[in-house]
Order: sequence, then C-alpha cells, then structure tokens
Amino acid sequence: IDLTDVAFCLVVRFGTISRLENTVAVCEFLTENFHTNVYLWEFDEHPNHFAEQLIPGAVHYEFHSDYDPVFHRTKHINEMMRQINEPYVSVWDVDVVALVSQIQKAVDALRAGFDFAYPYEYYFLDTSTELRNLYLEEKDISILEKYKEFMNEMYSPNPVGGAFFAKRESYVRCGGENERFYGWGFEDGERLARWNSMGMSVARIPGILYHLTHSRGNNSTICSQDEYLVKNREYLSVLRETR
Repeated sequence: IDLTDVAFCLVVRFGTISRLENTVAVCEFLTENFHTNVYLWEFDEHPNHFAEQLIPGAVHYEFHSDYDPVFHRTKHINEMMRQINEPYVSVWDVDVVALVSQIQKAVDALRAGFDFAYPYEYYFLDTSTELRNLYLEEKDISILEKYKEFMNEMYSPNPVGGAFFAKRESYVRCGGENERFYGWGFEDGERLARWNSMGMSVARIPGILYHLTHSRGNNSTICSQDEYLVKNREYLSVLRETR
C-alpha cells in the first residue's frame, strides 16, 4: 500500500528486552505492509547496536546520545519533526499495531482534508504477555483480532494515546508536542485538547489499537505525586482554554 507521503515517527529508550522485541515487530509490521517512510530514533547513554542490527533495513535508524535518565519523549519527537519533510506524519508508539485497513483509512482522512486522524476509535487494548508472545511468533494481527475479548482496555473511555496521524503543517501550527511534559504521562490528552481549542478537525477510524505488553520502568509510569500534580496542572490549563 502506497504511503510514501507519510513519515512514521518512532522514538524510544529501551529499558527492557521486551520493548526491543516489540520495536522490531512494529517496524517489520510497518515496512512489510506499506511503501512508506519509517524513522526510528533510539536514545541512550551509549549505543549497544542491538536495534540497528535487528530492525528491517528499510527503517531510517539513528542513535542519539542521551544522558538524561528521564526520557523526554515530547522534546525528541519535536526534534525529529524538524528533520523530516513528508506532508503527513504519524507519531507511532513502538509497542502498538492496528489493522492495515485502519491505517490506510486514517491517511485517506488526511488526504481528504482532516488535520488529524486516530487509526482507532473506542478501544486501546493491552494484549497480555501470552498473546503478545503469540503475535511475535506468528506476526499475524488476525490472532489479536481473534482473542480481543480476553484483553484489558487501556485509558478508557475515549483513549487518545498510542498512535495518531497528522498533516505536518497542521501539527506544526498547533505547536507539535508540548515539551513541558517531561517524562511519561498526560501528554496525549493535552495534545487533543489543544487541537480542539484551535478548531482542528480530527477523524476517528473505527477499529482497535493493540498494545503489545511490556514491563514498565520509570519511563513508562508517573513516579511521584509531585510529578502527577505538575502534569495534571498543565493538562487542566489547556482544558480550561477549550471552554
């Protein structure tokens, strides 16, 4: 499927082997199903060369030295956006997959005039370790479809994390990522609230987004009450602007 006008943007700091395995599987999924542009930036103190040896050759891989123990994902995504030129972009987590038809419809929505599009609507499901391992073995998303009733919902109701598509021009005009979100949490909800406050058009594509389970370190959770309060305050300030 021709998505050569799209850039899939993936940034990661590998805290566990499971995240490395997921990233390889997601890169394979994207490059095997689409003629497109997949950019993967890895951040860590020193390169170990595992990812660049395992991911498909079609992926545009870069390693960036990063000595900050907190993964500042919003900043890194903005850095990547300044270096790509495709008219449509997707900020895609390294642990998620969706049906090919949903991805194609999301891009078609942008081509038809929408500013942003989510490749799923109501359900963001966590696979469980057993189903994740089965998917990694078979590389067949129909397995996830078959057993979806056994998965747990994430961030319900109305989840907005994991993956989205955007007209690059609209995304930049809305400010890209809010770098005041330092570390994991709240940035997905704030982003959508900001788009709504600016009158952007947002499409939701019927279907499910699947999250390949992984163990969670400090960069996949909110680590303290103080951190929670700071991020919640920033999120609420944007919500007030939409009213």
